[in-house]
Amino acid sequence: MKKEINENGFVVFTDVSCFQYIDINTVEWTEQGTITLRVVKRNEKINYALHMTQEYLGEKYIRPLFGKYYFSYCDLVNGVDDNVYEWHNDYEENKVNIAILLYFSDTDQDIGSGIGFRLVSNKQSTGFFYPKEGDVCIINQTSNFQHKLTKQNIPLPRIVASFHYYVDYS
Repeated sequence: MKKEINENGFVVFTDVSCFQYIDINTVEWTEQGTITLRVVKRNEKINYALHMTQEYLGEKYIRPLFGKYYFSYCDLVNGVDDNVYEWHNDYEENKVNIAILLYFSDTDQDIGSGIGFRLVSNKQSTGFFYPKEGDVCIINQTSNFQHKLTKQNIPLPRIVASFHYYVDYS
């Protein structure tokens, strides 16, 4: 798994245990506004669920792969904003260089919202997939890789939780 993350910039798999703390059916969302993105309304219950999930993911995946890690931010969103359609990464020096995404809804070629990855050095693709409910994706957020989403063709829910960490890749 670590080899895939370091060589391709990501790995995707299914692990339903990662979803145990977040009851997506009880989540309240902000209003959509001018962009097609709604963010979870924060309260004590959802903050606890996100914290427990981030800690669980850190201990189950990040520590065995990279050793010591530091928590950064986490979020739960429904939809997308326009900046994800361009190649980017979410690297922040000494703050974020790896992320884990949990997908709560399905995508496919008809729906859209697939995610592609590439090397920054030569812009060569390292992979692409359409997330499915229950998928877990670990993303290498170093400056070596970028990712972007394809446009969402059908306005269905696209619910994703993101958990960001900082690790020592050496």
